[in-house]
Amino acid sequence: MLCVHTYPVKIRFVAPFFSSATLFLFLAHAATIIFGFLIAYFSHGLWLKESFYREQPIVSYRDQYFLKLIGTNASTGKPFELAYSTYEQINLINNDVLRYPDVRVRHKDLNGDGITDEFQLSATFPVVEEEQVQRVEGIFMFSYMLRNRVRLDVEAPVLLSHTGGVAGRELLLSASLALDLANPLPVLPSYRTTTDPLFQTNRTLSQSEVTMPSLVDKIAARNDSFHLQPSASTWSVALVGCNPKCKFVIRLNLRIPNQKVWYVPTFIEVAKFSWIQILATWVFLYFFILPFIHFIFDHQIIQSVVKHPLKKIL
Repeated sequence: MLCVHTYPVKIRFVAPFFSSATLFLFLAHAATIIFGFLIAYFSHGLWLKESFYREQPIVSYRDQYFLKLIGTNASTGKPFELAYSTYEQINLINNDVLRYPDVRVRHKDLNGDGITDEFQLSATFPVVEEEQVQRVEGIFMFSYMLRNRVRLDVEAPVLLSHTGGVAGRELLLSASLALDLANPLPVLPSYRTTTDPLFQTNRTLSQSEVTMPSLVDKIAARNDSFHLQPSASTWSVALVGCNPKCKFVIRLNLRIPNQKVWYVPTFIEVAKFSWIQILATWVFLYFFILPFIHFIFDHQIIQSVVKHPLKKIL
């Protein structure tokens, strides 16, 4: 014999609205829904509190810096400092140790997308042969912008700090600019900007406010800070007999890669992520609950009226 057609036979189990069968069915489905939610909740990760995405920031150099050379005078054996800044108040405080550097900046757009991928900065200080530079400290100021998921437009101070074992004439740093966040950034329709600039020009600064330790503490206290990562450096040893054209050169090759941005997701994103977990838990529980309900009614453990469609035909 050839089977030419099949269709399922649907058996109905009916009961009054106020009956033990209706109560059992209601409790079974309610328990599945409640326990499904509790399992998803207590397994952690139901509510998405933070998330990440990648974006290449728009970084621009502000033509602002504060540089300091520290070393020993070979003739007198006394320590010395050379400093210069684009901020006039800092120069007034360090007037007795000022030395003007020649600062040059080169921008590179490696993939032609209109966003700078690398900066090449150099600062050349004129020195005399007796000035043996052993330490370099500095801050270069950049502007940093994110415009996709998170809107951020802040100043980005980049710290330089390097100590050479011997007197040197050149420091080369090659690194990538990395964003550090103490707390995830909120998703807002407007740009979040810097409210407390590192170098305030609207008031007179005290000498203690423009020391390198106080500036570093101020940068570290911010929610968003920046550092060089990974950083590779070379320290070129000073050569004898360079007078009268002795110089100390600071070179910084700064790459701008895609940044991993840590942010607080919106309610819609949290809900979209959560309902998938709850739904998956319900599907898993119903895989066991539905056969159990079928067993209860099929064996009439809880009384109900069985309506079989084949009985009408017969």
